[in-house]
Amino acid sequence: MVTFENFDSRIRVVELRQLKTFQTVARFSSFNRAAKELNYAQSTVSAQIRLLEEELGVQLFDRLGRKAELTEAGKQLVEYSRMM
Repeated sequence: MVTFENFDSRIRVVELRQLKTFQTVARFSSFNRAAKELNYAQSTVSAQIRLLEEELGVQLFDRLGRKAELTEAGKQLVEYSRMM
């Protein structure tokens, strides 16, 4: 289980643009729609999320075709990122 305390110790290496990208993908449940909203290439969004997942050591989204559903860790990071 991932807790806010776990995120807090690792969040220092996360860039704010990664969190903004994460929040946008979470809001739309779509990497493609997030890319359009942020004026990024879809590959840029995917790369930022992949790097964020590697830095935090957790999977944040279940990729289901064109849909991206938050995992438990992803749901917790949404709540945590709202506090920032």
